[in-house]
Amino acid sequence: MRVCIIAGGPHIYDAAALVASSCDRLICADSGADFALSHGLLPDLVVGDMDSISQESLEQIKASEIPLRLFPVKKDKTDTELAFDMVDEDDEILLVCTIEGRIDHVMANMQISMKQHMAGRKISMTDGVTDIIPLSGPETVCLDGLNRPDDLSVSLILADMNSKATGVSTRNLSYALEDATIEGGSSLTVSNCPIPAASSIGLSVKQGELFLIVTDKHS
Repeated sequence: MRVCIIAGGPHIYDAAALVASSCDRLICADSGADFALSHGLLPDLVVGDMDSISQESLEQIKASEIPLRLFPVKKDKTDTELAFDMVDEDDEILLVCTIEGRIDHVMANMQISMKQHMAGRKISMTDGVTDIIPLSGPETVCLDGLNRPDDLSVSLILADMNSKATGVSTRNLSYALEDATIEGGSSLTVSNCPIPAASSIGLSVKQGELFLIVTDKHS
């Protein structure tokens, strides 16, 4: 099953709603329900402390009899991490969340996603413009059906700058890597791009943890 978790926060773009609508189950963390309901999506579950959700959304949740899991404001997990606890271990996860703005939330969500991926889950993040995919070697990923490849920027970022990723190879990127090593503190793998008219790109890593970040270079 493919589960979408929508986290609260600004700067989530309309295109994310289309991706979310293709998932089998929808869980919203607090004000993530505002985004879902404003785009005609009914959550299967809403979780969190409800300190940022709108009153209008709360009323619609109650009227639609959508299950609500309420948690205290003072807690050891963010609402987003609580939403992850509601997902079965074998489910694939799409996290719709802010990838610009509150850098603390962005970094926390990336770390949560990597932790979940290293536990064996398939997971990706998006705000509708930027996609982030955590990778833990040995692993290979292929992104097919690229739209407007000439407008895309592709970066590889180490999850831990005190470590390194080895055996990194790419396919269909302008600046190719072949069995390369990525060290912490290097900008070598920032702002690559697909080769002209590429319909897919690929990446493999033998050891280490990386984030594959694909975004619209004009956004």
